[in-house]
Amino acid sequence: MRPYTPEQSKAPKSASVAPAAAADTSAPPDLLDPVVLRTMPTKVAAFMLCEPPEPPVWRRAESEGERAHRETLEDLGGWVGG
Repeated sequence: MRPYTPEQSKAPKSASVAPAAAADTSAPPDLLDPVVLRTMPTKVAAFMLCEPPEPPVWRRAESEGERAHRETLEDLGGWVGG
């Protein structure tokens, strides 16, 4: 008995879909561009222009190992805070 291969299937084959990156080659818009900011709701534009606050004291006081561990968890999508 031969192993099953997709070519043996009688099911209809779907059309090949190009990846999103290949289909859309335009770069994402610059969100801080004044033209783009004018298209946003007022509160969203104000948030985009808001300066980030100073990091909390515990972040400035963390050791090199603690910082590396926190950044790794944040990169993986976790939130580390107190």
